[in-house]
Amino acid sequence: MKKDKLGCVIDLYFLGLIIIAGWEYPVILMLILIAMFAQFMFKCKNFDLKLNIILLTMAFTVMEIFIVISGAWSYSNVYFIGIPCWLPFAWALTLIRLKSLHDSCK
Repeated sequence: MKKDKLGCVIDLYFLGLIIIAGWEYPVILMLILIAMFAQFMFKCKNFDLKLNIILLTMAFTVMEIFIVISGAWSYSNVYFIGIPCWLPFAWALTLIRLKSLHDSCK
């Protein structure tokens, strides 16, 4: 699963473009992100990495909820305690891409 640095950066930009293009259609965006996340989970054989990604995704989502509840910012198209339904999957995919970028820098 190791990629070169440029490939990892391109993946992050691609993820950003998907979110920018799809934020107005949250259910479709969520389904696309779920499919991308499921692909990683099926391909990855490292249980510890999977567990870490899930735990960090949950932590980032909870932090995002607290930040939104505190009034720092808000989202349109809210479906889950102040955040869009696709946001946890966006966090998960971002963490996966950043882990790949970190591994390519070793």
